[in-house]
Amino acid sequence: MLNFSLPRLAPWLLLLFTCLPLHAFALVTASVDRTQVSLEETLTLTISVTDSKVDGKPDSTVLQNSFEILSQQQSNQTTYINGAFTNSKKWVYVLAPKRAGTLTIPPISLGREKTRSIKINVAKPAPRPAGQEDIFVESSISADEVWVQSELEFVFKLFTAVTFREASLEDIKLDDAIVQPGKESQYNTRVNGRYYQVIERRYSIFPQSSGTLEIPSILFQASVDDYGNRRSLLAPGRLVRKRSQPYSVTVKAAPAEFAGKRWLPARDMKIAETWSDDPEALRTGQSITRTLTIEAEGLLAAQLPPQSAPDVDGLKIYPDRGETEDRDGDGGQTGIRIESQAMIPTRAGDITLPPIEIVWFNTKTGRTETASLPARSLKVIAAAGTSANPASGSAVTATPVTQTATGSPVASTTGNMAWIVLSAVLALLLCASNLLWWRRSRNNSADTRAEETADKAEAKQLRKDLFKAISRGDLRAVRSNLLHWARAHYSDESILTLRDVGGLLPGIDDELLKLEAALYSDDPGRVGSVDLAAIKHCVQKPPAADSGAKKAFGLQPLYRA
Repeated sequence: MLNFSLPRLAPWLLLLFTCLPLHAFALVTASVDRTQVSLEETLTLTISVTDSKVDGKPDSTVLQNSFEILSQQQSNQTTYINGAFTNSKKWVYVLAPKRAGTLTIPPISLGREKTRSIKINVAKPAPRPAGQEDIFVESSISADEVWVQSELEFVFKLFTAVTFREASLEDIKLDDAIVQPGKESQYNTRVNGRYYQVIERRYSIFPQSSGTLEIPSILFQASVDDYGNRRSLLAPGRLVRKRSQPYSVTVKAAPAEFAGKRWLPARDMKIAETWSDDPEALRTGQSITRTLTIEAEGLLAAQLPPQSAPDVDGLKIYPDRGETEDRDGDGGQTGIRIESQAMIPTRAGDITLPPIEIVWFNTKTGRTETASLPARSLKVIAAAGTSANPASGSAVTATPVTQTATGSPVASTTGNMAWIVLSAVLALLLCASNLLWWRRSRNNSADTRAEETADKAEAKQLRKDLFKAISRGDLRAVRSNLLHWARAHYSDESILTLRDVGGLLPGIDDELLKLEAALYSDDPGRVGSVDLAAIKHCVQKPPAADSGAKKAFGLQPLYRA
């Protein structure tokens, strides 16, 4: 029979307590719901305090290096056990990993206490066949190697087959590059037999130093309306997070053989001039304006050099302040600089303006080229009533007079007659232009009325087709015909989704959402839940178009707390 006396058990009890981990008695503990996650998934971190003597709140700033804190909540609980009250606190954080690999949740301080660190294994998202996901993203860059200060295009595409809300897209932040947001476009496409709406956003990136440019992945996140799995329409939808792939781009320095005054890497560059009057039929003292326009594909307008006024004998030049414009197109950015120079010749004869040359680097061919204007010759004659004085370079005014019989000088009436004739001609031209404008206005009004009549007829026919589809219960035809009818009725080609239609037809938003959900569901019950009669009734008496009704579907920058 074993003897379990206290003196014999004491050494074993001491050994047992010594071997227990210290964190088993910790007043502050940290735990996660899982340690294996995907880059597109989230995890929950819970920090618990079991002693009321521990005061303060956790220092969560240490998490921001490896995780994004999407939300946080705090709860307090008081329990009564064996005649004593026990207070406990909990902080719950929803975290999203910023990168793949092994990430560490470091020790978190709360007062004098600290939690233990936790290792999290973050895997890259598993590739899925295109057309299988409700939402997926694609991205691309125009080149893996570019010249410093030249344009690199980055394109982000979001494909969605479901309705989402509270969508946001992270900004591109680069330390040593200029990021110019481009245009955003929306269109529909078909992937493996499934239709998606595509939201495409373009960016122009101009690296400012040579070396390696790292473009990080940008995050898209949204709350998806998943009606089949939600207990209430007021409950938040399923959180979806998608990241584009990161890129590493080699940035080459300007070649040593480039001889231009300013480094200008572009795909194309040209310079043109326009004149307010004929430069070959000028008179002394007459003002004429020369306008120079410089266009460069693949550069911003701020990169284009200003043109200084030349010093030309016999010509006074007054430069105006230049205007710049960045024009965004499918091929990227085009920088435009417009400069005007008012010129007044002070002598008669030929006056030559020097040529204009801009040396630039062609990024497509890798060669130095020159955009130029040839020398321009201005032909100037003496103004009426003046005589040229080549020696002084000035004109002398002579006042014409006539003599009477007594020899007294009087002003000539020839000038007065010329003004009378000129005024009559101008009056006739004014009457003719007014008559022509009136006839064109009548024709334009008739054309506008004809176009409006055609649009109404088209909308009427599309509404008939919509009602037929409603009678058949064909949901896909209902969706298609409803979109076509809305575009024709409101003369708005930007209507692309049922969400856009809901903004114009208030009162049936829920039915349109149910219709969208039923189209992508295999559950027959969803099909019968759509109230097609309500849609038909609203289309029969549609409200007038309101410019503020249809909400923009563009992606807003990701909110940062």
